[in-house]
Amino acid sequence: MNVKVLLFFIGIFSLLTACQRVPFAWDVDVEAPLFKTELTFSSLLSDSMIATNSEQYLSLIIDKELFALSTDAIAEIPDSLFEFKLDFDDELELNPGDLFFFKNEKQKFKIEPVELNYLKMKQGYLSFQFINPFDQPIEITYKIPAAKKDGISFAETITIPAGDAKGHTYTKRIALNDYFLDMRGQNHNESNVFSTTLSVKISADATGTAHSITDKLLIKINFEEIRPAYLKGYFGQISMAYGPAHLDFTLLKEIQSGTFNLEKCSGQLTLENGIGADLQVRLSQLQAGNSRTGQAIDFQSPIMNKSLNITRGAESGNTVHPSVSHFDLTNSNLAQIISLLPDRLTYAATLNFNPLGNVSAGNDFVYDGHPIRAKLHLDLPLSFAVHDLVLQKNISYELGKDIERVRTATLHLIADNGFPFSADIALQILNDDDTPLLSIPCTHNSVASGNLVHDGECTPHTSVITLQLDENTTQKLLHNKRLGITVTFNTAGESHVRIYDHYKLNLKMTSDFTYEMEL
Repeated sequence: MNVKVLLFFIGIFSLLTACQRVPFAWDVDVEAPLFKTELTFSSLLSDSMIATNSEQYLSLIIDKELFALSTDAIAEIPDSLFEFKLDFDDELELNPGDLFFFKNEKQKFKIEPVELNYLKMKQGYLSFQFINPFDQPIEITYKIPAAKKDGISFAETITIPAGDAKGHTYTKRIALNDYFLDMRGQNHNESNVFSTTLSVKISADATGTAHSITDKLLIKINFEEIRPAYLKGYFGQISMAYGPAHLDFTLLKEIQSGTFNLEKCSGQLTLENGIGADLQVRLSQLQAGNSRTGQAIDFQSPIMNKSLNITRGAESGNTVHPSVSHFDLTNSNLAQIISLLPDRLTYAATLNFNPLGNVSAGNDFVYDGHPIRAKLHLDLPLSFAVHDLVLQKNISYELGKDIERVRTATLHLIADNGFPFSADIALQILNDDDTPLLSIPCTHNSVASGNLVHDGECTPHTSVITLQLDENTTQKLLHNKRLGITVTFNTAGESHVRIYDHYKLNLKMTSDFTYEMEL
């Protein structure tokens, strides 16, 4: 290099370093991958089981519980058990430890036509109310010999403080959880009955002679909030009505909207009877509804408004073996209901117990947590025609660390569509809770159909969608990590298209970031 030229550059460099620094910026384009994902019907319909059917294409296998009919009302234990008033001389005097009342009495629950032999309580209370007529404390002992827990009969002694002239009421509540009550009576030949003993005496800790200050002793004893864990006896020929009741019932939660016309489908209604009593079940209403569209369809089938005979469940030790009855739904409007894409169900049913009478000789039973369940099994071969069928999937994406100087971005969505129908794709930026923040604008978002060579073979077609982001959208993209992908499918005409396991939509997104560089 010429010495004069070298000296010239050295001089220029010295001048630049000696003077105040002047910012200088320019834009640089950098390409970066954003995400890569594969969409199949197995991934899009995650709450259902995908299986290959006998014709080698896909089927959706859906198992849903429709409803469970509780049996809490078979024997409603009455609250009021025992109330006693004793009149006596208002000048009565008793010594500490003196017994002044004792009663042994047979109690009977008024729950006819139910005839209970045994009751185990999952939850329940005995509630006591007392008015002490003496100026010294008294002791009340209440026993139920036939009610046992861990082999020990129920017995409770309660000390009531000295009374007053105002007739103050003393209360106490005692839990009966896990008590087992034998209600066959003393000779084991009755039902709904048990014996109790009640004794009242002056407390041995009384400080002196007890003087009556009123002329009445009042005692109330109530059963409260009894929830059986187990019942056994004869439940009678009772009828129980359920509904109309409503419940959430989403068959395919990933499908947001559109029409879904299946070529065929099959289904089965299963009734599980966990009760030890024969039943007749009558479904008087079964209606599917779509709250988004406001449409509703009544289920039509020979099983509707017909008495369905269900045999009793069985017990082995403390294990329940429900009886299971299946009812074929082929001859129904099941395909029409599925095409509705329902999200709610309305049902009404009637249960008739023991239509043949006391055939168990008093051995009907109920265990808590073993109701009558109605379950739906669906086999939906994926051969359908769809129109504007919208499915949605959320994914994560990753960006590089150096994002502070990014100004704008251009996204390139490369779609290899291996399905034999077209698709439109829309993208939303989501926050960490998958709440939509911003839709990414796109003027052309169509993905062409794959080329169906013949049934079971579809050659993928590649489409590229370009999305130009403004600064605001770019910043939203940079400072979040989740995208919502909405895919809208349309088949050609009304012909049914079969879906095979190897059909898929591959999506890859790259981004061109414009950086601002500065010296």
